[in-house]
Amino acid sequence: MVTMRELQNYKSEPSQRAGEEWGVMMSRCSNYMDWVDTVIRRPLQGSWKGRDADAAQDRLGRLGQNFQYAAQQTSLIRTALDGVATALAAERRKLIEALEEAESRKYTVHDDGTVEYTAEGTDDPHAGGNTGPDPNIHWAQEIQDHITQAVKRATEIDQEYASTLNRLQTGRGLTIDDRMWLDAARDSKAVRKAAGDDLGLDSIPKKGTKPKDVNSWWRGLSHEEQQEYQALYPGQIGALDGIPSDVRDEANRGRLRQSHADAQMKLNQHLQEEPDKWIAIDASVRKPNPEWEEWDEKRKSLQGLSDGTNAIQSNLDKGGEKGLPEGYLLGFDDEGIGRAIVARGNPDTADHTAVYVPGTKTNLPTIGGDLDRSDALWRESSRLSDGQSVSTVTWLGYEAPQEISGDAMESEKANEGGPLLNQFVDGTRATHDGDSPSHTTLVGHSYGSVVIGSAARQGDVHADDIVVAGSPGMQVSRASELDVDKGHVWNETGTDDWVPEGGSLTPHAPREWRWWGEYDAVTPDSDLFGANQMETDTSGHGDYWNYNDEAQTDPSESLRNQARVIVGDYDKVSRDD
Repeated sequence: MVTMRELQNYKSEPSQRAGEEWGVMMSRCSNYMDWVDTVIRRPLQGSWKGRDADAAQDRLGRLGQNFQYAAQQTSLIRTALDGVATALAAERRKLIEALEEAESRKYTVHDDGTVEYTAEGTDDPHAGGNTGPDPNIHWAQEIQDHITQAVKRATEIDQEYASTLNRLQTGRGLTIDDRMWLDAARDSKAVRKAAGDDLGLDSIPKKGTKPKDVNSWWRGLSHEEQQEYQALYPGQIGALDGIPSDVRDEANRGRLRQSHADAQMKLNQHLQEEPDKWIAIDASVRKPNPEWEEWDEKRKSLQGLSDGTNAIQSNLDKGGEKGLPEGYLLGFDDEGIGRAIVARGNPDTADHTAVYVPGTKTNLPTIGGDLDRSDALWRESSRLSDGQSVSTVTWLGYEAPQEISGDAMESEKANEGGPLLNQFVDGTRATHDGDSPSHTTLVGHSYGSVVIGSAARQGDVHADDIVVAGSPGMQVSRASELDVDKGHVWNETGTDDWVPEGGSLTPHAPREWRWWGEYDAVTPDSDLFGANQMETDTSGHGDYWNYNDEAQTDPSESLRNQARVIVGDYDKVSRDD
């Protein structure tokens, strides 16, 4: 328990200095994590092969994860130390004010906080000869109450933070496993609880705030305040468009690790609880067990979440492989079908940025294939960029339809996703370094093209080019309605891709009356629409990003044409007239 004299003599400077040192340690751990990845692990990927190389990569990956965990925990320690210093200093000020008030009235304050007075010793004009109630009783009691409240609250703060800091301990031989990542999430919650509202949760811009306003708020914070928000509110910071990419990445990576750990541990436990698959009716007849079917559905959900988070982590770890730059996790949510926004290369510094919007059946468990498509776009765009930097982003920032015959036939999901896409693109403009924004291309596959069209119909698409592949329609009947300059809408339709034709059955393709007496559904491959028709040498609905060889050195013309648009090399685009 904190005594009145301990609170009176409390100095916040030692705790603040300790917090600053832990902040330095946090920065070092974060830098070491990047150093292990960029200076050691990545160069070895391309030059060292075999079993020993794989083992070394595994060790280096775990070392980087250790530094990531240490950076997160040391940040929490720094925040806790700063929080306890600030909170105790506030209670000390209240105590000092009460003591000064007692001194001005010539009251005596004992070590236990009780207040004593004599009528003769007061300056109160109502004391002494006043025959009514002694007003000193009121003032002494009020001062004593203030003292008691300050000491009581200081004791609560001391106990709360002592318990929280005790959580932030580990032994020698640190090995980061799933339990430790889950424990890290609980540690963050404990620090938030101890801090209460002192760190300003309400001051964080709400989701949907204009990205330029978010960016101004962030840059207006001190470095220490930025660290506090990252440590305590990674979910909010990682999801805000307008926050720099490296900050969002750091916030979301911890959440990704924790989500994967939670899903894997729940899956392991669930697998041990498998009921019988069949119920015996008699010796020769049996029927399916509804409990097993329910169990299997949950297993699939947990397995999908584990697979999806693992696919994202594996993609992020590809930095350095075949020349790929660092990955950035710009958004992550494991609720429902999941959300993920993953960049290859930093969009804040890129000369050219492509935002790939996937379509129907995309979700967290299946996102690996879409991440590979973005990587293919990065490789080919970088080969054609003449030394300029490129970033390609997989944007699963909306709830994609999961059934072709269901939501994919309607516009609701696109109409919900369109404004979110505009928000994200505006965020990349707000955080981009330099005097001019990155040359930005939106690439929409299938239903993803409907999302892009809806974004243009509902707001302003701040992009330079729009590329669509296998589009069922874009909610607009002309390319000129898509907010980009004339001649900057591009379409690819592969042979045997039935989706553009099937779009005539959906509201995605506006219908127009033709002179010969029929209605025609206008999709981007229609001559009425007015898009540039690019040569497409791939077939089917999902092969627009394929290579002609397993080594991925011979890109299809479909892929190469998209890359030419992304880097603005329009004259080289092969047309299909």
